[in-house]
Amino acid sequence: MIVDDEVGIRQNLKHQLNLLDVDFNLVAECENVAKAVNILQEIQPDVIFLDIEMPDGTGFDVLKQVDISKSKIIFITAHNIYAVQAFRFSALDYLLKPIDIDELESAMQKVEKEIEKEVNQFKINNFLDNIEEMSNKRKKIVLKNSDSIYAVSIADIVRLEASDNYTTFYFANNTKVIISKTLKEYEDMLDEYGFFRIHQSHLINLQYFQKYDKKDGGSIILKDNINLPLSSRKKESLLRILEQL
Repeated sequence: MIVDDEVGIRQNLKHQLNLLDVDFNLVAECENVAKAVNILQEIQPDVIFLDIEMPDGTGFDVLKQVDISKSKIIFITAHNIYAVQAFRFSALDYLLKPIDIDELESAMQKVEKEIEKEVNQFKINNFLDNIEEMSNKRKKIVLKNSDSIYAVSIADIVRLEASDNYTTFYFANNTKVIISKTLKEYEDMLDEYGFFRIHQSHLINLQYFQKYDKKDGGSIILKDNINLPLSSRKKESLLRILEQL
């Protein structure tokens, strides 16, 4: 959304965004505080380019009248005297008119990073919610091999280990079952129940996580004291989850 009383500024901003090849959708534009407040009572854009000085007030007046806590605010103004006040309102960035395209590009990069962080946080929160739900429900899956058919509680699965096209299930009662399916198939099935693939060959139930050992590139120790390797490309995602367990 763009809020600025100058038509030329609004048009130039749209033109510059197109030059940057930014993937955006302009949901609204307006020229004063009153119209901005009315629009923002109905929608909450991801990003708002907000002029500070307008005929009927300031951009700060807009923020005082509506809750736009989920939006990223980028102030645009002809004067830098408002910078401190702008950042008190948690502005993501502050652009001086005429808008420099390099500074605009920098601001949009900040937007993309913030949105990516929020998406990742949502995924982590959802993941943790599933772990909590798992602790309260005894969901089961059916495992079949050439000898038997097993109905096992997901909560009793400690870990899974891949070997070619076979997967070995290890259970809390120290038993195991070998199934002729790939680990990837079970990763997709168990992802929502608090399982995390720490390595190409290992999928663990985070209910049984005990310790992350930083030595020798990093490894995971489960509650049964089994020590498993941690893939370097999985490390960052796992640590973000563990910090919130």
